[in-house]
Parts: sequence; structure tokens; C-alpha cells
Amino acid sequence: MKKLYASLLLLFICVHLSGQNVNKKATIIHWADWQNDFTISLLLEIDSSMTPQRTAQIKEKLAQLFVKAEALKAQSLSQKKLLEKVFTLLFDAYLYKYQSLASFPQTIEKKEFGCVTGTLLFALTLEKLGFEYAIHETNLHVYLTVKTDEGEILIETTDKQFGFEKNSVLIAKRIESYQREYEIAKQNAKTYISLFKINRKISLVELVGLQYFNEAVNAYNQKNYEQAMNALKKSMQIYDAERGAELMYLIISKYLHTNQLSEAKKSKLIKYQDFYLHKLAAKAQ
Repeated sequence: MKKLYASLLLLFICVHLSGQNVNKKATIIHWADWQNDFTISLLLEIDSSMTPQRTAQIKEKLAQLFVKAEALKAQSLSQKKLLEKVFTLLFDAYLYKYQSLASFPQTIEKKEFGCVTGTLLFALTLEKLGFEYAIHETNLHVYLTVKTDEGEILIETTDKQFGFEKNSVLIAKRIESYQREYEIAKQNAKTYISLFKINRKISLVELVGLQYFNEAVNAYNQKNYEQAMNALKKSMQIYDAERGAELMYLIISKYLHTNQLSEAKKSKLIKYQDFYLHKLAAKAQ
């Protein structure tokens, strides 16, 4: 899916730059709009019951949200002040009830969100407004940093009260706390937590992959191993990270110990297990 995404993006660039009298500013704006729309479509595919009508309604809600954000930008505010107002806008609009493994359709339709879907909503809006930002992935969390003329801002999308942090010292302390949370959780884990220590920047598309990864984790914790495998396959098509192979190996191992499998199914799963064990070993090097 990642290759498909790249191919479609390249095709879009070629089509829009083929004319001799290209309006560069308009091309960039249209490119950003197309990229956002494509990303939103990927996000909505996670819901197997998604209908064209629901898709249109969600996209319309997001379009209205982006119009409000662009109206704030038209007020000629400083970048920091604009970002602060956008922070309030998004929380007031859709980030109501925290649910760690919420899906993006769930966030827009029910206003239930986790760090992944909250960060997705912010990233899509920041793309629209032209901010330079980075998405950071840790073992248990995802957050944003945004560059402004007045310094870097950290956005914690699960904390309406203190999630807009502009003090560099407090930003550093908060980032340290994310790593401490992982070490504590690893020692007391009753559900899946990766053995790989993760602290890196990822792309918006890779963040979409994490939404599917969350679905796989949720299904795994509920012992729905077939659903977990299917969600994880989709996740790894978009974002082939080390903990994807790790979780897939665990899912297959658990699945093999269930009693309802035929011999043919077990034989197939054992081959998959061996494949992901080798994949995991390669990523661990």
C-alpha cells in the first residue's frame, strides 16, 4: 500500500506539472488538498462497515473544520497564537472522550479519541495551514512538535489543559516522561507491550499505519486472533515497523494454541510464524 501511495503521489505531480504555464502556488495548494483527501480515505477504510454516505458526512465535517481553522489563519495572528487557537478549536470540536484505541471514524462521529487519532486530526489540520511539524512515536504514545517563529511547541493531543507546551525546559521533561512511562509499563504489563524501545519521528502515512496497529492490539488483547492478524497485515503494508513483526509472531503463537484450528490451518500458520520470526530477527539486528 505504501508503494501504491508513492506511485499515486508521483502521478499527481507529473499531471500537475505537465503544463507550460503552471501556477506554482495553486499547484502546491491542490497537492496538499489531494494528499489530505487520500490520507482521510485511508483512515476511513479501517471501519469495515463504512458506507459512501458516512464517508461523505465525515469528509464534510472535516472540510467545515478546516474552513474554521483557515478563518483563524486569516486573522493575521502570530504563529504561536494561531496554533493555540487551533488547539482549542480541535479539542472543542472532536476531542471529547478519551479512549486509547479509538479509530479515526470513531473520533469524528462519536468524538472519542486516543493519542493516534488526536494526532491524526492535528496533523491533517496543520497540513492545511502550512505549519512545519513532526510526529513523534514512542512505545506507548504519539505526540507532535511544531515549529513557529517564536520557538518550538509540543502538542499533547490527550491533554486539553496542559497539552500546549511552549517552554523548552518543560518540553524536555515531558518527552522524558514518555520514556519513563514505557519502562514502568513494561515491568507491569498484563497486555501487549513491545520489547523494542521506540522513540522516533514518523510520517503522516506511517501514523495511519499505527491506527491499524492499534486495531490489531485491541483484537489481540481480546483474543480475537484472526481479526488481529488481518488488521496487522494492513498496518504493515503501510508502516512496516519492528513491532509489527513482533506482534504478528505473538498473535500466531497464541492462535496456534487454540483448539478450533484445522491441521491445514495450523500448517499454514506455522509457515507464517517462521516467516515473521526471521523478519523479527532481521529487524532486531
